[in-house]
Amino acid sequence: MNFWVCRYHFWLGSSATGAPASSTTSHEVIINVGNVGGAKPSGSLVANGWSFFGNFWDVYKGAGSNWDTFTFTPSDGKAFSGSVGDMYGFFTYLTNEHDISRTSCIQAAQGGVEVFVGSGSLSSVFFLNMYEESVPSLECRHNAPPSQRLSCPSNAQSCIARASNV
Repeated sequence: MNFWVCRYHFWLGSSATGAPASSTTSHEVIINVGNVGGAKPSGSLVANGWSFFGNFWDVYKGAGSNWDTFTFTPSDGKAFSGSVGDMYGFFTYLTNEHDISRTSCIQAAQGGVEVFVGSGSLSSVFFLNMYEESVPSLECRHNAPPSQRLSCPSNAQSCIARASNV
């Protein structure tokens, strides 16, 4: 049996020059859009059924090595069949409702499919560094044409295809 998650992954810190998952990281933000096998986020449920862009999300807060981790996962446990929306809404929610500073910077953004149990490998992933954007002004811009911006459909094949185009 295989367990996998299609997700976006953001690393935040007080300095835009720090490496992701390092001593300069203050928060990790994970947005799960597809989940096969029931892989669960770490941490505790802090919000249930948060509504954004026509979807409902459960929000979990846990601890990383030296940072807090916030994970958004579909409330109904199903994969989304369309766009998750503008990523700005997730960051606005976190700055308004949780302890993420409005002056935080995105150190890196990643996306793809992560296999938790079973066999398989990550066949495609994109890495995106956005060093001069602060959370309040983030609109998921990165000089890519609109068709290649962060709006990955939730099924794995579409996610992999989109990721390989970025």
